[in-house]
Amino acid sequence: AAIEAVVRLLVDSASDVRCVAVRALGRLAEKGDLRVIGAVSRRLKDTDVSVRLASLKTLIELVDVGDKAVVRIIACLVEDLDDGVRRDALQALVKLATLGDAVVVEAVSKCMHHQDVNERIAAADCMVQIAERGDQVALGALTACLEHGDGGLRVKVVSSLAHLAEHGNPAIIRALAWRLEDGDWEVRLAAAKALAQVAESGDV
Repeated sequence: AAIEAVVRLLVDSASDVRCVAVRALGRLAEKGDLRVIGAVSRRLKDTDVSVRLASLKTLIELVDVGDKAVVRIIACLVEDLDDGVRRDALQALVKLATLGDAVVVEAVSKCMHHQDVNERIAAADCMVQIAERGDQVALGALTACLEHGDGGLRVKVVSSLAHLAEHGNPAIIRALAWRLEDGDWEVRLAAAKALAQVAESGDV
């Protein structure tokens, strides 16, 4: 009865009430409660940022890993107008998506084109955790950032490629070899380490 009463508050006209209701359900509902999960999932599209953020946190607590319906809704939030929602959506995907989920990999790959460098770095971090080794969409999105002007991003991308590229991948080996002449010594160092992981004897 208590849970049903709180669920009704999810559509309250006051955003503060909706936000508190979402958080309360995270404590009251049992993991896997489909009715509550469905109700909270709808709040991911709430007009209020705080409600969307609270909904993401609650769903992480209630949803089983691999729930494709919820994961797909969350994947849409990586393009949310609010940077906090985008950041938390990436974190939620890492925790809830199954490894290699093509929809999630595609969504995260779009974040690799974001104008904010820190968001690109966060997306690269996420990609390493949700993509399978050899995923061409992931590798393509990462490789496209190797020419970015920010050295920190290039370092992150190089190390991410080392984690995701198959051994002996000629395209990745060529891309990493170019970074051995990067103007940033940290990128050169990362590229040398990455090549040691990706290349096979005689490749370079």
